[in-house]
Amino acid sequence: MLDVIKIDDINLREEALWGAKNIAKLARVSPDLVYEWAKLPDCPITQPDGIRYFVLKSALVRWLTTKS
Repeated sequence: MLDVIKIDDINLREEALWGAKNIAKLARVSPDLVYEWAKLPDCPITQPDGIRYFVLKSALVRWLTTKS
């Protein structure tokens, strides 16, 4: 069972990751691959403002480590 991610004002700064380049740096992949991942229905990467990509670090790590 997956743990629920609790987000509050204190840890949101540490959890939030904005921009395909920053997401790519964390995952050690290219920004182009981040764009492709974001198209997948189960991927936690979103575009809440319609421009920049966003993900919570823990959600991305969980998604990456549970991919088969």
